[in-house]
Amino acid sequence: MLLEVLESLSAKSRKSFSFAILGQCRDGSDNLILKQLQKYVEVDFPDGFLASDDFDSKGASCHLLLAPLLSHMEYGTYKGTGAIGDAIYLRRNIILPAACDPEGEFKEIAYCYSSKDDLISFFNKLDVLAERVVDSRFVEKFSTSNISSSIIEDLDLQGVHS
Repeated sequence: MLLEVLESLSAKSRKSFSFAILGQCRDGSDNLILKQLQKYVEVDFPDGFLASDDFDSKGASCHLLLAPLLSHMEYGTYKGTGAIGDAIYLRRNIILPAACDPEGEFKEIAYCYSSKDDLISFFNKLDVLAERVVDSRFVEKFSTSNISSSIIEDLDLQGVHS
């Protein structure tokens, strides 16, 4: 779907943004998806593993994150969870399929699309979407200390923790 959306945008529109891959790009420059993306937009990708410092600096340079996950990669599974965690960690808004946030738990940072037209609409207003400030109170909800406290509280309520 992402490739179809990029193809449908004007060349002028596509030149107004670029992609930075915030993870390992399997097969590097030989990656088929990467080659297809590069037909439409500039793509900055790591050669091999992306070190945490590089992740931080590249992530901080992004105005908005995009996770074009497949519907079976919803939040809570090992594949889809990382993108939302990255957005929280980097304090960035993220565009992702609606199936990844069915309960709207991340509506404060997520722009969810259900169709190609939704995604086209988002690409046509990237500047506006990127302006939304990620509230530090939202990020704090997902801090290690808050998550730990929540787990301990749940265990206490279940009588597991003494």
